[in-house]
Amino acid sequence: SQKMLDEYMALHYATHDDSIPPSLPTSLNNAVSSSTSKGVELAGALHFPQRCAGLVGTWAEKLGVTQERALDIGCAVGGSTFELARGFNQVVGVDLSASFIQAAQALQQDGQLPFFRRDEGDLGVSRVASVDPDLANKVAFRRADACALPPEYIGFDAVLIANLLCRLPSPRACLGRLGGPRGLVKPGGLVVLVSPYSWMAEHTPKEVWLGGFERDGREVKSAETLVSLLSDEFELRHEEDMPLLLREHKRKYQFIVSHAMVFQRKQE
Repeated sequence: SQKMLDEYMALHYATHDDSIPPSLPTSLNNAVSSSTSKGVELAGALHFPQRCAGLVGTWAEKLGVTQERALDIGCAVGGSTFELARGFNQVVGVDLSASFIQAAQALQQDGQLPFFRRDEGDLGVSRVASVDPDLANKVAFRRADACALPPEYIGFDAVLIANLLCRLPSPRACLGRLGGPRGLVKPGGLVVLVSPYSWMAEHTPKEVWLGGFERDGREVKSAETLVSLLSDEFELRHEEDMPLLLREHKRKYQFIVSHAMVFQRKQE
């Protein structure tokens, strides 16, 4: 829908002032009892796609991974894809949504794209997203299914999968493409998985959830399942919380804390 497209354009490209609630303190510990808050800075929850891409670049540098080719699975309107291009020479962004890919391609071609910042009901203001033309020359966007990616996609230096796994009908189908003889990630390369683990039967059948249920009297957690599924070919290098503030309108925001994990594929 146009409403969802506008929300994602804002998430990926809105300015600080358009993203922060205007009448709230910048720190949540000023808004609630100090005994129940760790003092999350709202500003630290902005620019989520760019921070995910930055995590990829940071760990590529730390681990000495070549920053030649990167793949952004579930790229939406492309904020993380363009950001990856600051360090990588070639970046491919894929998403199943035709409207998201069309928006990303329009930004790449024209350098800017208008979107609507909703304030209340049908009221709001028009804003314009813009991207650096030097980055636009290093990216490509394609509509593709994360559970059935093109077979020619192999040997990337880094793969980013952000806030996507718990929206897939078969998360294991996506994860299964990461390794193997024609794996998405080259030996020594990185995959960064970011997810809030918001499992819902309407998106993912319960029988293929990675966590969020009990089995044989034991709680199954998604992060543990991911480590187990990838352990044969990948080593967990780092994990951290990745907060996200998503604006719906002037008085309604979603505050999400995703979990980020950095894996490195073992050398053959």
